[in-house]
Amino acid sequence: MIPKELFSRRSAIVLAIVVLAFALGYVVWGGRRALIVSHEAVMGRIATRWIRDYVAANEGKWPTQWEDLNTIPNAWGNPKVITTIQQRIVVDFKVEPASLATQSVAEFTAIRPRSGYGVDHREYWEVGELLCTLRKYHGAESMPK
Repeated sequence: MIPKELFSRRSAIVLAIVVLAFALGYVVWGGRRALIVSHEAVMGRIATRWIRDYVAANEGKWPTQWEDLNTIPNAWGNPKVITTIQQRIVVDFKVEPASLATQSVAEFTAIRPRSGYGVDHREYWEVGELLCTLRKYHGAESMPK
């Protein structure tokens, strides 16, 4: 038979271990999420600039695949950066650039984070500049940013 005092003490220890494990797991999860979101912010900005440069160099044409972007010199040159962009960012290569030119920054989803965490980086990614570049070639210059 287990004395009542020992049972209460064991229960408290087990409960403390469970709470500590839960708290530690939450901290690890939050840290991992923050790392992913920060990578997406940086990689999305690079991808948006890269696509903007492609659109400008190709008179408003939208890239049809990642390989199209290789025709544009970039400051990142490092294959690891390009691979990370492809892992973290989704680009809709089938979208019509003329339809993008009519969108606002808030409506724009042709470039988005792969994780789906829902953090809106469009302002940081300078999507407005990409839309302005598209509007130069697709006659929607009076559209909102």
